[in-house]
Amino acid sequence: MFFTDKIGTTSKIIISIIVVLVIVWLCYMLFKNKHMPEGSFKETYENMIVSAHRKYDQVFQDPVTLYNHTIGYENDKIAEAALKKSVRQEKLHTRNEKKNRLSPKHVNDAAVSAFIAGNILRYNVAENTNSSNRYIVLNEVDQYYTRALERIHANPNMAIVERNPNRPRPERILDTIDTFYGGANNTVHETRNKLRRARIIESGHNSNVYFAPKHIRSDPQNVHDSSVVSDVLTKFNSIKLKNINESLDADSGPQIYEAIRSDRNLTPEQKERALKAAKSLLAGNRIESLHSNGREVLTSVWNRISSTENEGNRENLQRALIDSLVNSSERNASGEYRLVCLTGMCSRVLDSLTLLDSNPDISAPIKSTEILRNEIFSKAHKVMTDTVAAASPEHRAAYQSTHLDPDMSSRVTELETQIRNNIDKIRDEYPNTDPRVLNTIIDDAKAGI
Repeated sequence: MFFTDKIGTTSKIIISIIVVLVIVWLCYMLFKNKHMPEGSFKETYENMIVSAHRKYDQVFQDPVTLYNHTIGYENDKIAEAALKKSVRQEKLHTRNEKKNRLSPKHVNDAAVSAFIAGNILRYNVAENTNSSNRYIVLNEVDQYYTRALERIHANPNMAIVERNPNRPRPERILDTIDTFYGGANNTVHETRNKLRRARIIESGHNSNVYFAPKHIRSDPQNVHDSSVVSDVLTKFNSIKLKNINESLDADSGPQIYEAIRSDRNLTPEQKERALKAAKSLLAGNRIESLHSNGREVLTSVWNRISSTENEGNRENLQRALIDSLVNSSERNASGEYRLVCLTGMCSRVLDSLTLLDSNPDISAPIKSTEILRNEIFSKAHKVMTDTVAAASPEHRAAYQSTHLDPDMSSRVTELETQIRNNIDKIRDEYPNTDPRVLNTIIDDAKAGI
């Protein structure tokens, strides 16, 4: 029996009058002050609003938005909601495919939904599954990646239709799938060639359009990007080599904790986040991509900051490192701060030296494949225009003409070959970049000539 059934009629009337008076008082305060009065009522109201936003984020948002809110390797409610929604979309697309009802304009939607399902299974679910059962999850990843790949391969012209800039581009999808298969999937290479031809058609054979910078979206799994992994490893190795010649403290953990606690620029909440990240790294968990562990990464960076080579800029470097620890936690869709994965924390810590360290290799920016592609495309476009400008009047006229006779056609071929050879030389500017990533982007650029 409910509690209200046990109290008398008079008590019920009194309680009802109190509730009515409270509501009248709240309405009066809102009308008078234009805001909710301080106290428990306001806290309750704000908690209701936050809770409502959480429900909205988890129930009504689309899979792409939810996926963009996933943090590191967390298999939390946001990751679960994103996976559930992408799988639901995927089932709908698969059903339409079987009935030949998947319209061309939905090819991109179908490829993205399969890709997101595969990514969440790969990075959020598999990493939280015990090693003996992980292969089951990875088999599912293979199935979803295969569907995404097949959809792009079958209809590349529609796969490049990007109605939503927050969705991963087809090239990004192929890059991620390629790393999963270790570069051994021939369909990925065939699909790349189809995408290159589709991009040329999309640009109307206009080099200015083909080489134009592409929108770079924020991807929660960018930290696993092949180019980023390569750059981070190069930077880490350079730091370790530099530290060999320094007489530095072997255990700098206490110094790092003290620097965070004594930092007057941080709020208590920021200090808590930085200390949490430092503690996680100093636990010494293994990070395979760096052939090391979190403790060595953090202490190596701290020791590099303490180097005599960085004496003049030590304060800024220390400030940047502490900021990177603060930012090693990100808000998910529910507004809660969660630590990013170990790879993400190490990348942020190493990236804190960018543009600040005295050594150019250590100071060099870390670039994702998408950033690198935009950069190389810009250089390739300049190489093309410079090569054409330096060509003989006959070759230049033939290249710019729309009506070609056999003699002019041969001159165009000669000039295009020279342009492609000059674009190949861009490789020399990226000696530390993952060769597979670099070769793919260079080939993408040469295709536009």
